[in-house]
Amino acid sequence: MTSILVDSGTRAMLAASSSAAEIAFLNEAMLDTYHVPNVERPNYPDACFTSTIPPKDFPNWAWKKGQRRFAPVHPDLVTPAIIERSKLARAKLVALSQILMHLNTSRNRLSSGIQLQETVYMTKFIEALRFRDCNYDEERILEFPYVLQYSEFADIPLRQAADDIYLKARFDSHYLLNTEALRLKYFAILKSAQTPEELIGIGEKFRTECFTNLSV
Repeated sequence: MTSILVDSGTRAMLAASSSAAEIAFLNEAMLDTYHVPNVERPNYPDACFTSTIPPKDFPNWAWKKGQRRFAPVHPDLVTPAIIERSKLARAKLVALSQILMHLNTSRNRLSSGIQLQETVYMTKFIEALRFRDCNYDEERILEFPYVLQYSEFADIPLRQAADDIYLKARFDSHYLLNTEALRLKYFAILKSAQTPEELIGIGEKFRTECFTNLSV
C-alpha cells in the first residue's frame, strides 16, 4: 500500500512511500501538506501509479480526492517552488528511512521476538519495584507472582530475584533513553531542514553516532 504527501495549495504530489508512518512524519514536518494513504484503491489495483513515473515528475501530478485518482497538474502550477518542495520532501523521506533503519537495528537487541513479552517484562519490573518498596516483605510474596516464579526457576532468594529483575529493567531503560535522545535530535534536524543539501549524509551521521556510542 502506498501513501503520498500532497501539497495543500496545488494538490500536487510531493513524495510517495510504502510506509504510511514515514509520510505521516513528513506531513508533520512540512507545512501546508496532507497525507493520503492507500492510493491504490480503488483505481490502481494492479500497480500503484507512483511506481510508473520517476520521482522528479511527482509534482506534475495532482491527487483528486473525490475520484481517488491522479490527474495532470496545470503547467502554470508546477512552479520552481513546488519542484523544490518535492525535492525537499523526498530528501527528508530518504533520510528518515535511513535513520529508522539504523534506529530499529540498534533497538533489536531489546526485542525478544515473542508476542507480548515486553508486557511480561514490564509487569515483572513493576512487581519487583513494589516488592523492593515493601522492604522485601516475603509474607506478601503472593502479591508478586512474577518475582516468585523467577526466584523458583533461577533457584535464588526472593530478594535477589527482585533486584535482578529491577537492574535488568533499569539497564534496558537507560539504553532506550540513549537511543531516544538520538531519535529526538535527528528528527528535529529532519523537521527543521529547509533544503535537500542540509540533509546530505544525515543518515550516515546518525549511524556513526548511534553505533560508535558505547552506551548505544
